[in-house]
Amino acid sequence: MANVLQGFQDPGHSDAAALFEWLDNADRLPMILEIKQRMLELRPPRAGEQILDVGCGLGHEVRRLALVTGPDGRAVGIDRNELMIAEACRRNNLSPLPADSSVADAQQLEFADNSFDLCRAERVLRYVHDPRRAIDEMVRVLKSGGHAVIFDFDSDQTIVDMPDHGLVRRIAEVLDGAVPNPWIGRQLVRYCLDAGLTDLEVVPHAVLFRSPMLPVYRRLVGGALSQAVESGALGSADLANWWDWLEHVKARGQLFTATFGFVVLGRKP
Repeated sequence: MANVLQGFQDPGHSDAAALFEWLDNADRLPMILEIKQRMLELRPPRAGEQILDVGCGLGHEVRRLALVTGPDGRAVGIDRNELMIAEACRRNNLSPLPADSSVADAQQLEFADNSFDLCRAERVLRYVHDPRRAIDEMVRVLKSGGHAVIFDFDSDQTIVDMPDHGLVRRIAEVLDGAVPNPWIGRQLVRYCLDAGLTDLEVVPHAVLFRSPMLPVYRRLVGGALSQAVESGALGSADLANWWDWLEHVKARGQLFTATFGFVVLGRKP
């Protein structure tokens, strides 16, 4: 099973087709669309603005933003993953309005100070080695009066309804270890304030996985859990019991798992 979590972190991830498919499917999921809507409600993009999407992936949001900014504005996306940016550029060329995507490191943006009216990062900073530096860079390239809006999960708050509480905790520890910053959700406010953002607004957001979502969940974390078994961090029987239980409650329409995240909006003075 492809390790989707590793694919987000490794620019040379080999199974590009599987990663692209997951990202395309995820972009249509109601739970992801709800996150995007919350970000838009806090700080809507405007015509003529210069907007940066940090960790743009295949450029789904960049192309949507280009439709809003129009020909007098600019929508730009950056990502470390060269394969994803190549695909984003191919799709951008089919867009009715200019949408730019380029390979870049969120921790060292290649834009001048005071370049953008709005910077956004969605479900990205948990995979960045130094998220504090990435936020500093977002603030640096913002114009005075510009805004940064960020959403990320705090996976330590993941909830799974399962009788074996110990197994739930072991699985959570494995999945926390599969990303560099599993607690980034709770750290966003401090990092944004340290970067100099003011007038912070914080919106907590719960993402629910119900029975129909189990295939999506399995694609997201299955590779990381299988890798944990190979390394000895998780027992094969434990993993079998995990999936057996989730499939059991899915068949009964009783699957319930949730994770929490936060949308944080701040203004550069």
